[in-house]
Amino acid sequence: MATEPKIYADGEDLKSQWKDASADFDDTDEHLEIKGKPVMERWETPFMHSLATVAASKGEFALSITRVDACTCVAMVETFKLS
Repeated sequence: MATEPKIYADGEDLKSQWKDASADFDDTDEHLEIKGKPVMERWETPFMHSLATVAASKGEFALSITRVDACTCVAMVETFKLS
């Protein structure tokens, strides 16, 4: 049985670089990455928009907190206004 490759190498710590890092889609335009690490996939976009609509149904703002790696407690936080 094959095991999935690790996202982070043993001892790798990107916390100090994460704040200023940009988020970009890879060459296939299907995977959002920060510092070469997976954050989100394109197919998740409609699902996230639906969740935001429900979450903001009592107001006009939605806050998305996506845990990227539980070991380093790095999170991507996004606030956006629904119209």
